[in-house]
Amino acid sequence: MGRDRALPIFQEIDSFDYVAEVVGCHPSTVRRWERRVLPYRMGGGMERRTLTCEDRLLLSKCICIYPDAIVDELSVFIYANGGKVYNRVDITRRCQEPGLSRK
Repeated sequence: MGRDRALPIFQEIDSFDYVAEVVGCHPSTVRRWERRVLPYRMGGGMERRTLTCEDRLLLSKCICIYPDAIVDELSVFIYANGGKVYNRVDITRRCQEPGLSRK
């Protein structure tokens, strides 16, 4: 919210100190906003290892089509349809979240 208010004011006034006082932040923050209008995506600094949205959809399709499939077969189905290769732990955890039972 502060970025949206600060940039139009800065374009008119051209003073980091004044804009920071109006918005309620530090002048270096306004300077950073002025240099980089779009904020960086905050991803946590780690590569995603769990199933993504598309792969979750593939997992649910596979479970609907093959309800007796074992975890290795679920992983092969996801990979064969364009997903990544996942280990047994990731698939098992994802199946347990919505309460799916593999029994």
